[in-house]
Amino acid sequence: MSSSLGPLGWLSDAFHGVLDWFQYIVNGIISFITGEGSSGGLISLILSHWKGLLVLALLIGTLINLLVYVARWKPHWWWFAKKRMIVNDELVRPKGHNSAASSPSPARKPSTIVPKRVPASARANGSAASPGKKLTH
Repeated sequence: MSSSLGPLGWLSDAFHGVLDWFQYIVNGIISFITGEGSSGGLISLILSHWKGLLVLALLIGTLINLLVYVARWKPHWWWFAKKRMIVNDELVRPKGHNSAASSPSPARKPSTIVPKRVPASARANGSAASPGKKLTH
């Protein structure tokens, strides 16, 4: 295959060679899809089994969505977690402390909430005697 383009003839031949094999591949793909030259093809396969393929695509999409959800939000940490203790910042007063003698009893709290204890040094100094006073370290 020689061309009459002079010194750049080899470039034209190379360009046509590249396009020829690409055209061969594209024609093969198109004939596979449409089924030209043979019975059936990809389109006839899809048309004859479209319901099953749709169900398969929905199942695969749902499974992928579930995997992404589990990887992203890690719900198995909550599903299989043991009961965790939550430390509440309310101070537990020493026995005999009568600051709320007339107040109604507080609402029942879950058993996992553990009140914060007053340090022994604060009890000795009396710094935690008033309910509004905060402990400083």
